[in-house]
Amino acid sequence: MGSQNVYPERDTVLNSLKSTTCDSTVINVAHWSFTRTAVAKKLRAISTRTTSP
Repeated sequence: MGSQNVYPERDTVLNSLKSTTCDSTVINVAHWSFTRTAVAKKLRAISTRTTSP
């Protein structure tokens, strides 16, 4: 019972992600673009706040 996997579908996803080396690059690029978009939104909000009277 103890050796039974509680999250088989999660491990399947993780294993499929590990199977190819380019997947980590895709994840990094997606994370980077998401972070860049969030930073750009924050900067835009700050700039509009300072320029508007």
